[in-house]
Amino acid sequence: MPDDITLELVRRRLQKPDTWRGVLFDGFPRTVAQAKELDNMLASMGRRMDRVLFVQVPTEMLVNRMAGRLTCPRCGRTYHPQLAPPRNDTLCDVDGTELIMREDDRPETARRRISVYLEQTLPVLAHYRQQHVVADVDGTGGIDEVRQRILRAIANGRRGEEHDQPQD
Repeated sequence: MPDDITLELVRRRLQKPDTWRGVLFDGFPRTVAQAKELDNMLASMGRRMDRVLFVQVPTEMLVNRMAGRLTCPRCGRTYHPQLAPPRNDTLCDVDGTELIMREDDRPETARRRISVYLEQTLPVLAHYRQQHVVADVDGTGGIDEVRQRILRAIANGRRGEEHDQPQD
């Protein structure tokens, strides 16, 4: 989707009252150009980016998490052979439909997606590091453990506690 359309959708959504206490973006902004436009948009609304989370996970662990995912084509529920296996290796626990593996869930696709992320989206992190709003979060470990780290990082941002230190 073109940036102007994406940014307009974000602008409209940010004008709704339920966003006034805060919002959490996931997968946006994806480019430095989008980040700069978002910064300008937020400033024009008297708002700012409080915290940017960088959930750090080793590449091979990411590939393992992303690859092998199974999806129910009927209800959309997802499974993972190691992380969230279905009771039956090939059937959805909810409706018994045969599970499929999408092209996006294959290891080679996961590696390609990570490569694109590093090339296009990682510079956004550098943009926000300059603003000292990045919190690095260890993304290894179990779901509950990582969730607690993320919640702590968000809470620290809300209280205005220490963000990234300037890097020389």
